[in-house]
Amino acid sequence: MKQIHILVFFVLFIMIGCSGDQMHTYNTSKLKEEITKLRFNPKIPKALPFKAENIEIKTPKMGVGEMLSVKFYNQDNDYLLLHIMKGQRNVIDFTQDKVVIKNSLTGKYGVGPNGGKVLKWEKEDLFYQLSSSQNFSKEVLVDVAESFVEVEK
Repeated sequence: MKQIHILVFFVLFIMIGCSGDQMHTYNTSKLKEEITKLRFNPKIPKALPFKAENIEIKTPKMGVGEMLSVKFYNQDNDYLLLHIMKGQRNVIDFTQDKVVIKNSLTGKYGVGPNGGKVLKWEKEDLFYQLSSSQNFSKEVLVDVAESFVEVEK
């Protein structure tokens, strides 16, 4: 009987250890530097579902608003795209499902016509949108959203 318990424990240990839901931290210095140029102070993800091989950052002006656009790439060139906007919102909206991100923060989740996934939420007058290709699940997007932290300016 003891051998069965050990075998069950070993199988569970392997299954948990091999799950693909591991989150990875990344070097935030380049992103933090760009944030200092903005007139607002957004939160940023502390962890990603992959090791970030490349990060593209843009800060386009949008009429009266500002936006921070960050694309996090993995080694397979899959990516997560983060838009943080102040003063304007993305008007294209196919998010239908309400999602609890953490505590009292809720958002909306949806899948677009091309299979891309989007999680949106608002916090402190900022509009956040996290998008991905088909390769990342709703749960992964929520995990990333739950990792957001404040940036010291």
